Amino acid sequence: MANGFLGTKVALACAVLTGIAACGGGGGGGGGAIFPFATGPAPTVPDPAGPGATDQDLTIKVMEGSIRNAQVFLDRNNNGMLDGGEPSGRTDASGSVTLKVASDDLGSGPVVALVGTDAVDTLFGPVSTAYILKAPADRPQRITSFTTLIHRMVENTGASSDQAEANVRSQLGLPTNLFTDYSADNASVAAAAMLVRFAQRISDILAPAIDQPALTGTAITATDIANESQNMLLDRLLPIRSNLDSRYGRESCATGANSEQCKANIAHLADLYVTDSNENQLSALNIGPAVKATRELTAAPSALVEAPGPAGNLEFLTLTNSTNWSRRLFLSTAEELTPINGNVRFRELRNSSVNGTIATWSSGGSPERQNDLHWSGSAWVTCPFGFQNTNTVRDARSVNIGNYCDGLSLSVNKRMSVDISGQPLAAVFMGVKVHPYSTNGPYGQRYSTWGPNMGAVEMLTSLAPYTFPEGSVMYYQNAVDLETAPIYTPTDANKATVSLAEVAAGGDSRANPAVACSVSTAAFTPATSLEEVISRNPGKPCINAPANLAGTTFSSGPRNDGWQGTSLSLLTLGGAPLGTAATATDYYTTNTPIRVSFAGGSSTAVTFYECKQRAINGSARNCDVVGEGNYTITQLGDARVMRFSRVPGLATFSGSERVLVERSGAVYLANQSKPIARKQIRMNLKAANAIFSAFTDLGYVGLTQLAP
Repeated sequence: MANGFLGTKVALACAVLTGIAACGGGGGGGGGAIFPFATGPAPTVPDPAGPGATDQDLTIKVMEGSIRNAQVFLDRNNNGMLDGGEPSGRTDASGSVTLKVASDDLGSGPVVALVGTDAVDTLFGPVSTAYILKAPADRPQRITSFTTLIHRMVENTGASSDQAEANVRSQLGLPTNLFTDYSADNASVAAAAMLVRFAQRISDILAPAIDQPALTGTAITATDIANESQNMLLDRLLPIRSNLDSRYGRESCATGANSEQCKANIAHLADLYVTDSNENQLSALNIGPAVKATRELTAAPSALVEAPGPAGNLEFLTLTNSTNWSRRLFLSTAEELTPINGNVRFRELRNSSVNGTIATWSSGGSPERQNDLHWSGSAWVTCPFGFQNTNTVRDARSVNIGNYCDGLSLSVNKRMSVDISGQPLAAVFMGVKVHPYSTNGPYGQRYSTWGPNMGAVEMLTSLAPYTFPEGSVMYYQNAVDLETAPIYTPTDANKATVSLAEVAAGGDSRANPAVACSVSTAAFTPATSLEEVISRNPGKPCINAPANLAGTTFSSGPRNDGWQGTSLSLLTLGGAPLGTAATATDYYTTNTPIRVSFAGGSSTAVTFYECKQRAINGSARNCDVVGEGNYTITQLGDARVMRFSRVPGLATFSGSERVLVERSGAVYLANQSKPIARKQIRMNLKAANAIFSAFTDLGYVGLTQLAP
């Protein structure tokens, strides 16, 4: 029988919370680690199958590089701690360990590696700060920082391990299945190392919260800290990928992830990440709400049952002032909630007030996007106002599959219901506002902007008379995208345009002042085919002499190359406005255009660039190569769709990828959302209408109560 504090202290020491304790105890090959054990009965798990049970060998490998002397165990009760009766052992020099597991216990829980300061990584050397790695119950053969994220996503959303793996791999832009041995791929090793370092640093920041009271009434544990560290990584995977895919990130790790340059860059990025509130929003002060949500979603489904009948939920609400607000809801009549072929239906309502002018629409971020077209799997369709989306009926785990806007996105999500009846509106608002995650991963709204734009004192004073009525429910919901579809706006303004062939050919105006790229005034024209886009964007710049912005002293600098007519825009990062000679403050804006050119002919090769943007007309200047990839063209109905592979660098900051759609003799600039994971807070219609009623009393215009 294990010592009384074995589970608690091993988890504590190995959750990256101290650098002084190693993962000792249990299993052979201990490295002389010291733990402060206490007396008392050990946490136990039910005994394995009876006398007739058959032990099976379960061989597990722990990797960042290969990790020697990690403590590995089968977490049969999924509490994150090594309890009495759970098979455990130490990894050998190859990072492997074989556990004797009763056949009935295989797949009963995740496998856990406690990597202490007595462990050694074959690539990175002795472990200086302890950490935890996990793998899902059904994929226990390899434990890595990738499988740790996958396990967290499975726990959060109810997705299968294969669905979670596909999502994490897509977000990180890695080429091979994340359950396989990645040691031969430098990019994968660097990504694994970066995830470990980021999680370690986040856990360092959260360490003071250990043993502090949580909102659930029990103290925050090391397991909670480890879970939230992984949750924050899942919330920010795309920005993390952008660091890996930056030019310096790729060059620093080109000779191997264990090079001093690569390790130094990863350590530097980890420090920047955890101290940048735009990336890591977790702290020891606000971890309580996050722990509450994670615990409740990981636990058994809530017994809270809402009354049958019409229903809805509030996805997000922003109340800037009495005439400027926005809200997004999903509504269902009783008939729509009656399952047909295992599906229930819901309609989306988006509503906003801009200086008192009310707009109402359904899909898209603004009314102008209501008629966007997307590929449903069989046709190019819109989602008109009143369109019925579908969800499968929630299973016993409170998990369902959502089909939004006829295939625009498919997702799996898990939900937990919390009764907020009788609670003050202000108190609930403040609890939501300190939630450290975003509605839709790195590109969603921060919960700090949820609800009214008021300070705590003003909120408490203004909302003092208001409480949530009986039947009010708040939902914690986690979702992960399974599939997304290409979507475009079918307008002339959204058509891809090309320059004349002689302009696209570029040239050097310093040697030939009459070169077409420098003197032509011909307008760009809409492309009629993808082949025309390819041929007119060969990536041959127009090289000009240095110049000043007309009427100013702002200089282009020694380099003044034009790329607008020879490359295609993928996106522009930044929101700096364009100006005139009278309003500009520099030759260039602070924005970064991301562009692509084509090798042409039979080649599908493309080159990606990061550029500067001229302040007075937005043209791309002085582009630098940041990577290479390929394009593919797929026939979808009556359209041909071009997609790009391996888009690197700053482009990974974007929540969508550039897609080109050739249809009916025109080429449209389209997008396809990147699959992400989301942590959401929602409220049912009873609670939402109570909020709308209260703020109507406070003078907010048009914030009417709603009915399905």
